[in-house]
Amino acid sequence: DFSFSGLKTAVKRYVEGAGGEGGIRDLCAAFQETVVDHLIDKTMRAAKNFRCKTVLITGGVACNSRLKEKLGEIFRKTGRRLFFPSPKFCTDNAAMIAYVGARHLAAGRQSPLSLNAFANLDLKHL
Repeated sequence: DFSFSGLKTAVKRYVEGAGGEGGIRDLCAAFQETVVDHLIDKTMRAAKNFRCKTVLITGGVACNSRLKEKLGEIFRKTGRRLFFPSPKFCTDNAAMIAYVGARHLAAGRQSPLSLNAFANLDLKHL
């Protein structure tokens, strides 16, 4: 339940400007570190609020070695259990959802912007 729009805007402005002395490598490292710290903050807050003793990180982000390293250190200190599935099970759903949307449009169908999300929607008719 968060957004990276402010971070993306900052990166865009940085790239459009002088770019600083460190160049693209420093920019990428700083971007990754900022995103990882943000994800860790949100994860730890949720684990505390929901009294989770075990957390599973999934999706494409679960393959990020820096996230694994930093989150692992924190979880070892807190006594909570942390799991990352094998990378072959950490695909990103964005491409799959885009494909379904393209098929939907190709069939001449459109959905209103008021359409709600349905996690268990049957897609075989799309």
